[in-house]
Amino acid sequence: MIEQLEKVQTTYECKYDIREEVKLLKALAAINSPSYEEDLMIDFLDKQLTKLADEVYKDEFGNLIAVKGVLLENEYYPCVVAHMDNVFNHKETPKFRIDKIKGGYTKVYSSINNKQVGTGFDDKNGIFIALKLLEKLPKLKVIFTVAEEVGAIGASKLDPDIFNDVGYCLEGDRKGNSDVITSIWDFICSTDFIVKITPVMDKYGYSENDGMLTDVAAIREFVPISCINYSVGYYNLHTDAEYTIMEDLLKALDFATECIETLGYSLYEHEISYNKHDKYTSYNDYGFDDYSYGNYLNKDLLDLNSEIDNRRLNRYSGYMCTCGEELEEKEHTFYCPFCNKHFIYDYRY
Repeated sequence: MIEQLEKVQTTYECKYDIREEVKLLKALAAINSPSYEEDLMIDFLDKQLTKLADEVYKDEFGNLIAVKGVLLENEYYPCVVAHMDNVFNHKETPKFRIDKIKGGYTKVYSSINNKQVGTGFDDKNGIFIALKLLEKLPKLKVIFTVAEEVGAIGASKLDPDIFNDVGYCLEGDRKGNSDVITSIWDFICSTDFIVKITPVMDKYGYSENDGMLTDVAAIREFVPISCINYSVGYYNLHTDAEYTIMEDLLKALDFATECIETLGYSLYEHEISYNKHDKYTSYNDYGFDDYSYGNYLNKDLLDLNSEIDNRRLNRYSGYMCTCGEELEEKEHTFYCPFCNKHFIYDYRY
């Protein structure tokens, strides 16, 4: 992944003190917060938010909502979303490690007993950015959700009234350093919205792409506003080889800051529709419920490089390879560009 990273790295000049900025990420990485067991993260964030926001509360499902600043007439809050859960469940506290790698980038990762482990930079990087934005910006609404990794459950349970004074949503829950996700099954933001932030995307080396299930996809089901999900500098997600490039994370912070400064306190509406999959009429019709996350096509995927009876991917992986890379449709198969493997649907079951 480092080779791929260097190819898409922009000329972004990091002006932050890495030694200072990494302290918050280290604190987040030390918190064990698997899905449905986010209490430690909730407690940590509650203390942070009390210092940063004017209003902080938790809904009945465990989602945390923070509001900073008072709106003027005809203003709307920018909203930042991140999820508190991750796919790991460590019994020991991981040791945080920092290396300088080729190109001068700062690689951060974790280990237990000198063995590298994942700690959930998906989406602790998003949490990092949300907290930093609360420090920097005068008016902001932030939502930290539970149970995203098992089907964006927390986001799907949010009270729609939370968004009555929200103009748009930005979520930092994407691998790499160059994607702005504008389509998840269908477009999740308006053309006007994208046109407005295109100069900022160009400045920081971001471009539009399609994405997978995440919280803004669930929010867009019942809230008619523009949303995006963008890259926040983590790699090899959902694996023990997971790491973050600190410069990419800080670039994402600057990108989000300038997007909000550009968009301001305006409303960017976007109608609710799922043109690509008209037969689905509600969130649960995609195959998600309160306890499981299933591929909405409900078919297992077979690794064509393995023996036919070895089902490497099951429906709980969705369109994600076991290495954490998203699969691409290619010549009637699904292709992993990282593992160089092809997968097909398993119609035997």
